Amino acid sequence: MKVSVYYIDIDNYLVYNTASSYYASTYAYSIPSMKFYGFEGEFNTYLFEGFNLFGNYSYRESKYDDRKDITDAASPYFLNLPAKHKANLGIRYELPLAIKISGDIKYVGKRKSESGKTMGDYATVDVGVSKTFYKFCKISAFVSNLLGEKYQEVYGFPEPRQTYGMQMELTY
Repeated sequence: MKVSVYYIDIDNYLVYNTASSYYASTYAYSIPSMKFYGFEGEFNTYLFEGFNLFGNYSYRESKYDDRKDITDAASPYFLNLPAKHKANLGIRYELPLAIKISGDIKYVGKRKSESGKTMGDYATVDVGVSKTFYKFCKISAFVSNLLGEKYQEVYGFPEPRQTYGMQMELTY
């Protein structure tokens, strides 16, 4: 297990905007005082032979000096784009005959887009199975977003309902 707590206090924090609707090019501006704080926790354990359980959670917050000299064009909403809450939970189970199954749950909390729109929270479930042959060849199959959750990582660009895939890995 691991738990981390952080607090960062920065004077004259520089922010770069490369997607401005106000200017045709990239620009930067300074925020007189910026603070980031939060915590992260993670664990990784084998519950029994061949069964690995792991996960993590993070909470992030930011505060800035919102003096009136920060204009609308230089609005620091870019600083609040990452979700405050994120979590992952995963399992790996090794079966006989070099077969491994996996499952992952990912949660991302509400957050703002670059245009200031609120994007909802979401959770996805991914599953997979792999088989190793002769210690140098592994064949895998997976399904991402198994339950077909509707969500967006970037505002206006919906993620696929599900992604199916196969891969082969050769190790020399």
